[in-house]
Amino acid sequence: MFSRLARKLMGPAAAAALGLGAAGAGTATAANFSINPLRVELDGRHPAEILALHNDGAAPLRLQVDTTRWTMDAAGAWQTEPTDELIATPLLLEIPVNGSAQLRVGTLTPVTDVERAYRLLINELPGEDDAGEGQVRLRVLTRVSLPVFVEPAGAKAAPRLAEARLEQGRLHLALANAGNRRLDPQTAGVSLLDAHGRTLFSKDIEAGYVLADRTLPLQLAVPAEACRQARRVRLRLAESDAAVEHPVADERTCAAGTPSP
Repeated sequence: MFSRLARKLMGPAAAAALGLGAAGAGTATAANFSINPLRVELDGRHPAEILALHNDGAAPLRLQVDTTRWTMDAAGAWQTEPTDELIATPLLLEIPVNGSAQLRVGTLTPVTDVERAYRLLINELPGEDDAGEGQVRLRVLTRVSLPVFVEPAGAKAAPRLAEARLEQGRLHLALANAGNRRLDPQTAGVSLLDAHGRTLFSKDIEAGYVLADRTLPLQLAVPAEACRQARRVRLRLAESDAAVEHPVADERTCAAGTPSP
């Protein structure tokens, strides 16, 4: 339903299954619909946005919309809770086969100095059971989570590395965002450098959203020799066009339970 780029922009999207626990032959079906745009950005001059939804499936579609405030805890885990700061209308959508609908999203809350983040949850509701005689049909109910941001004027992200340590042959990083705007999901190039600045090891990893004034933990395995010689780590963010460095902690283990000299 959504491309890899779309999933990156949205972040994790959850799907729940509703089934009948019975033996015998059966089929599984899921909703097929499109949404545009996949990320909403609001500000003082643009307090509302209209999303276009289209039902590409073979059955009528019923969707319920919920609004949540989105934050990250100290460990980088997402936290959401219901909110009335974000307004969505209508909250219930019924879209016929090959039909379209519009969803208006906006906020009446004044813009603050720091970007506010929300999640718009679009949940498919079960329809009529159309399973044939002697057949079990498994209906997969789709849940889409779209990010919504309310940005102050001139908002900027400010990436930095808050920590770099090697533990049991893995590099542990803390990617912090000291700015007042989120860091978007993007490819991050990680390089371990020796005492002379020479590259010992490099690898691209995927970094998710880092909300304003929050930190995202990252980790990856590194070769034992690079682990022993590493003195600094450089992280280059592809889409932000930024590179940040941090010293690697002297105390390390480059293999399970084996401290490096």
